[in-house]
Amino acid sequence: MNNWKRSFNAIWVAEFIAIAGFATSTPIIPLYLRDLGLTDQASLNFWTGLTQASSSIAMAVFAPIWGSLADSYGRSLMLLRAMLGGALLLGLMSLATEPWQIAVLRTLQGCVTGTVSAATVLTASITPVKEVGYRLGLMQMAVYLGNSAGPLFGGIVADTLGLRINFLATSGLLVLAAFIVTRYVKEEFIPKPRTGSLLRNAIPDFSPLTRIPALGSLMGVVFAVQFAAAVVSPMLPLFIMHLTGQTTGVGSLSGLIIAAGSLSGAFAAAAIGKVSGKFGYGRTLIVCMIGATAFYLPQGLVTSPWQLLAQTGLRHIPGRHYAFRQRAHRVALR
Repeated sequence: MNNWKRSFNAIWVAEFIAIAGFATSTPIIPLYLRDLGLTDQASLNFWTGLTQASSSIAMAVFAPIWGSLADSYGRSLMLLRAMLGGALLLGLMSLATEPWQIAVLRTLQGCVTGTVSAATVLTASITPVKEVGYRLGLMQMAVYLGNSAGPLFGGIVADTLGLRINFLATSGLLVLAAFIVTRYVKEEFIPKPRTGSLLRNAIPDFSPLTRIPALGSLMGVVFAVQFAAAVVSPMLPLFIMHLTGQTTGVGSLSGLIIAAGSLSGAFAAAAIGKVSGKFGYGRTLIVCMIGATAFYLPQGLVTSPWQLLAQTGLRHIPGRHYAFRQRAHRVALR
């Protein structure tokens, strides 16, 4: 087997494990905050939203910084940074005793993680040009499968072994992913000329935004899409508690619903990949966003978790995230 193929296979497996690890804690954050003493619904909603927002904002700020450092110090190093940093911080969450500690650790998690972008860049850098599109598609499959397996695994662990063990399981999965990268991924890295100190090399280059005007519009679109998804997803366990009137099994149900959505998204991505080239990437993105909107609305009318499970699976069929990535890739190549 060619060295780059061996490295790609290792990245694929490691990224699947890492995404599954991060997604393991997704269904139980609100439940953990409740376990830490937030019994008032308004306070629980506030801290749940804060922990999600702080992590996402930190990741948005630091993503271009890590990207700039990747060009100077190596892509595999950035992937290891994301995995090991996440392992440490998620392990520390198992020791938290106050909600503010979770918020701080989640913010730091956003600062140092970002395995998807790191794995994508590393894959593109080691893969021959003619294979890049296909291999990046396979990497997207690893992300979808990890997002399918992780929440279900996390919900079961939380309901059977406890919430704190959930974070330790996540940490262990990330350490395993980092070991695979260290042991099996070989990168022939040629750094760009460095401009001096580490701080100067960390300053990102935003000139593509001026050279490719469409990128600004696409950033606005992805902000709207991610914002809409983030309004709902952190509150899913709380919504299930509201539907069932109990806390037993909420973690497993939340994980099952998230897993169903990710799995249907994986199938949708495969179908969209075949038709978007002929239909047009821009038009495909518009159709997918309209479809996602139509499937989101009925979820507000459900009366049981099983109805929500069916609606969530249908909602991911339009595959708007994959359609956006295709459109962004085409714009970046111009």
